[in-house]
Amino acid sequence: MTDTAGSRSRGSARRLRFTLLGIALCLLCITAFLLHRPLKPDEVPPWNLLIMGYTLVMLAAAFFLVTTGGVLALISLSRTREKMRRRLFRFITVVTVSILCLVVLDVIISFFPALEIWNSPAPFVGPLAPYCQFDAELGYRFRPNQKVSGHFDAAKHSDLILTGQVGKPLKTSEPEDGMELVWDVDGHGFCNRTVPEKCDIFVVGDSYTLPPIPSDRSWTALVSKKTGMSLYNAGFPGYSFQQEAAALERYGLEQEPPIVLWTYFQGNDLYEAERFDGYLKSGVDYQTFLRREFKIRMPFPYNRPLTRLLASLLGRKSLALNRAPTDLGITYPGPHKVVAGGVEKPIAFNKGYFYSVCLPRETMEESRGWQIGKECLLEARDRCADRGA
Repeated sequence: MTDTAGSRSRGSARRLRFTLLGIALCLLCITAFLLHRPLKPDEVPPWNLLIMGYTLVMLAAAFFLVTTGGVLALISLSRTREKMRRRLFRFITVVTVSILCLVVLDVIISFFPALEIWNSPAPFVGPLAPYCQFDAELGYRFRPNQKVSGHFDAAKHSDLILTGQVGKPLKTSEPEDGMELVWDVDGHGFCNRTVPEKCDIFVVGDSYTLPPIPSDRSWTALVSKKTGMSLYNAGFPGYSFQQEAAALERYGLEQEPPIVLWTYFQGNDLYEAERFDGYLKSGVDYQTFLRREFKIRMPFPYNRPLTRLLASLLGRKSLALNRAPTDLGITYPGPHKVVAGGVEKPIAFNKGYFYSVCLPRETMEESRGWQIGKECLLEARDRCADRGA
């Protein structure tokens, strides 16, 4: 009887041990699936904090699954079934209490909206947010008369080159640890040394007009230097047609420029124009609009205060938007290399921008963003013509 009972006990312990090891193995397989499977266009939800498939939530889920699998494997090493059950119960208790604490913390954070990243222009200007202020007409701009200083590393901060898809750090002409930037902000809140009474060239646009490089190395500075003409740069990261038109009307025409340059990027200008159009029709201030807009558009768990706070703390505020129809037959390019200056450089493109650039002409022209862009550009052309520009 004793041998039979002992045999049953050992058999029961063996079954529980194999069950725990099987669960741990399944969790590791799920983790590998999460982190390495390719994402398809129709699997990218709108307004997702997506960074080449490695999101804050994916990484958190992977960490939880790996940790759980490891603990279960350790529990399975217990000698007796009773020890395994006791340790398993303790582990389940710890996990349950931890989840409850996270839920309570999420509720507490929701009562402190000042902690949310949507209370600043951070989603669009990232590390520049502390230097910015909201503006009823422009949405946001730099606070006037200050120096903006920051650290830029193309391998970490570029919104077009994402290290999540690159096997090794990018090799650029800048120092290995990036470079320090110092911009002078004028009285209008744009990156110029002073506000001139008149200028020869007035430029409006987004981050292509104000790239994160030293001012004297930007294309606008080179244009001014090569032509010998005075140039005023009214570009700002994240601006779209309506904001650019407002900057031209508000600050450009008074400088009586004979030339106005307007930069355009199909990768994000169209859907950013739709978003800003929503703000103009909302009747609320831009700060309130941002908070409301992203809470509505962002799926669970990205719409939770705790997730947004973690995203802010970890610097993962980049947004990727996929609006491409799923029947376009677009193949997203994987990591590849280009040769520049005799050096191979791995590159990768922002998924949302890539799909937007690949939109067929008919699809693009049917969008509300395209109609807004046409209206803004045609009206601006007439206004400039009236002033001799």
